[in-house]
Amino acid sequence: MRELGELAERESRRTGRPVTIIGHSMGGVMARSIALRRPHTTRHVITLGSPLSMTRGRLPDGVRLTAIYSRSDPIVRYPHAVARDAAARNIEVRGSHSGLAGNPEVYRQLAHLLPGDGRHPG
Repeated sequence: MRELGELAERESRRTGRPVTIIGHSMGGVMARSIALRRPHTTRHVITLGSPLSMTRGRLPDGVRLTAIYSRSDPIVRYPHAVARDAAARNIEVRGSHSGLAGNPEVYRQLAHLLPGDGRHPG
């Protein structure tokens, strides 16, 4: 966690703006934890099939959370991958838990969520 937080911190400093962190499964829980600990470095956390039901703490204002999940995920069963944060966005896709990392529908969603050239907020 410390190393990932430091990486996010360095990248934020390098670019002069907060970063988006994408995490699959427990990686999403880790990404959310980094955002809680270093909100100044994080603009958006995007989780893919992450067990968000086990997370605690409210994300600071200004840090967006998007949870991408599948109801057919046998590893992180519905609704455990759905974000409960009031301002969070939840996006359902079809697919398996491991398959979320390479799922074309996930990448179509990411294309809408991520800033392209920095000219729009993403």
